[in-house]
Amino acid sequence: MDSKRKIASKIIRLDDKADKMVRRILFLLAVALISTTFTSCQWLGSKTVFTYFTISAEAVRLAPDSPKHPIFVEITYETTNEIDETETIQLAAGSLGDGDIEFKEQVTESIEVLIKVSELPERYSASTKAILRPNFTIDLQYRRSNYDTEIGELIFERVHDLSLEPNRRFSFTGDRRSLSEGFFDMSVVRAYSDLDTSDENDTVQHFGPLFFEDGEFLIVGDVDEPTLFTIEISRPFEFLAQKHFAIFEPGVNYRLVPLGNSGEIAIEADRESTHTKLISSWQRDPAYIEIVEQLIQAQKDESNSNGKRHAQHLEEFVKNYKVAAECEHIVVTKTQLSPLVTDYIPSSLLMRTELVRLRSAALRKLMDETTNFKLSELISTLGSKMLDEDSAWGLNVRYERETFFLQWWLNRGLETSNGDVQKRLDRNRVLQEEIWSTQLSEQKSQQSLPGQIAPAFLLPTSSGEKVDLNDLLQDNKFVFIDFWASWCGPCIDSFPELKKVYSTFHERGLEIVSISIDSDHEDWEQGLVDTDLPWVNLVAAAEDGELWGWTAPTALAYGLNFIPQGFLVDEHGCIVQKNMSTNKLEYFLARSLQD
Repeated sequence: MDSKRKIASKIIRLDDKADKMVRRILFLLAVALISTTFTSCQWLGSKTVFTYFTISAEAVRLAPDSPKHPIFVEITYETTNEIDETETIQLAAGSLGDGDIEFKEQVTESIEVLIKVSELPERYSASTKAILRPNFTIDLQYRRSNYDTEIGELIFERVHDLSLEPNRRFSFTGDRRSLSEGFFDMSVVRAYSDLDTSDENDTVQHFGPLFFEDGEFLIVGDVDEPTLFTIEISRPFEFLAQKHFAIFEPGVNYRLVPLGNSGEIAIEADRESTHTKLISSWQRDPAYIEIVEQLIQAQKDESNSNGKRHAQHLEEFVKNYKVAAECEHIVVTKTQLSPLVTDYIPSSLLMRTELVRLRSAALRKLMDETTNFKLSELISTLGSKMLDEDSAWGLNVRYERETFFLQWWLNRGLETSNGDVQKRLDRNRVLQEEIWSTQLSEQKSQQSLPGQIAPAFLLPTSSGEKVDLNDLLQDNKFVFIDFWASWCGPCIDSFPELKKVYSTFHERGLEIVSISIDSDHEDWEQGLVDTDLPWVNLVAAAEDGELWGWTAPTALAYGLNFIPQGFLVDEHGCIVQKNMSTNKLEYFLARSLQD
């Protein structure tokens, strides 16, 4: 493995681990927030303090119908002095409780300002940027939790305009009244640019939040080139939001529109643009829209099932379960089988997965067709962001993300003379198509059950010698297949007891074979040194010797979804038990391998 490939592999693995960690943290935060909401008397509802005010070119004024919660406001802007130094000019500062706050100078031309607001003097808890224009008024509301006077938020009423240059301008609008009932009462929108680029000089652009309960919202801004934005739309004063994506570019106007008759929404450009090519092209496909409509109907049907689907699925699965013809000597009980049956997979998740598959295939095709570095980088970022938001069954996010990364690598023109990157890219494509087309891992998990034939394998030892499962079965009464990895703490913790079982029953006809799903040869080999396992040790390598981790052919064949995971196989090649703990293994062998 050359140095560039190794670095790329490390980056991908680290990114994947970081993604999982960030998602877990965000999930826990969301759970904590929801819990707080329900246990603190509507934390974001009745316990929120509001102040409504306006900013014109002359003054800051409290709105006539605003609740009487005086706030402190400061407005500043930056300018360049005679020696080319940046200076911050205070345009206005004071308390709205004392009346209007008059500007220190009149605004005669459009300028970008920073607005800071709080209920405590000079301890501002919320800030935002805006453009002040002559003869134009900005409507704002300031809200804060009644439990903390130092945390607040500024919300624009319907319009947030940050454009100063007509030749760089874009606009984004939407009308809640024109959206279908499926849009519910969502009426808060915000947008921000996403930065996954190599340009360290890029800065994030923020628009909103905007409140548009009774009508239309309008975002206006400036960009130099096609830029990916995340659009968040939520109900008033809620933390969780729908997320959509748009590619804003100069001279294009965008609008929020219904997506078919499903109640879902889409963002549409008013002319051919990067957005229409990278998003609308697949989102407006009739096949895609049809599945969206089926998905919405499926979600409605499932919401009325009262949680009975899994119980029905389990009962039907156990009732119809049949062992393989070669394994009729294996008695499989309902008690033994029930814990191994995969949870009922709602049809809505299958449909969502199909939507992701259609979208991902379209984006990868677009990436294949371009050699433009900036465009391929944009596609890669868009694909990764959308994968982050997906909730789909059987989707191998890591390898889908890696495919985007590797194609971007190639389009960037990085050195691939030894073919390593192209080889990994081809392998990922083949593997991904297998996962998309068969939902392989979940299906195999339901096939590698007691009473079925254990999937065959031919895998290497650390010395390169290949070991065949069939050979092990011919020489032993039972083979215990133990999946593990060098990074798996519980796997390593299980080895001392497993060594005792091996010492007791090996001479009576037991063989143990550990199969590592490490994705790095050095990690696996060091793990073997550290654990000193006395039995057969293999690694789940592909035919070309590559280590694919969780998506190695053998791991997929056994439907691996966690480790440690053990399969007891008898001399006929039949799975006796799955997910077998060391204690249960010892108890079973004591009865089956008596002296």
